[in-house]
Amino acid sequence: RKPNGLVYSDNGKPEVFKGTISKVEHSFSFLNMDGTQASVFIYRFHDHSFDWDTLRTGDRVVFNLGFNFRGPIAVNVAILD
Repeated sequence: RKPNGLVYSDNGKPEVFKGTISKVEHSFSFLNMDGTQASVFIYRFHDHSFDWDTLRTGDRVVFNLGFNFRGPIAVNVAILD
């Protein structure tokens, strides 16, 4: 479940993406990334800047995009106010 790599911008820092939470379960969630039809997995037990129990469908979030052998995965997720 851990990401094997992150998407970096031209300045060498991890690229920041935005999206909307589309599904929330006990230990995982999915979000729809802005500007694409991509559904991105979020694993509950990665480091995030929010309490998982406050996450709701429709919440706007920012995140870094990583990849593992199953596909894209959101890391460093933060809920937008």
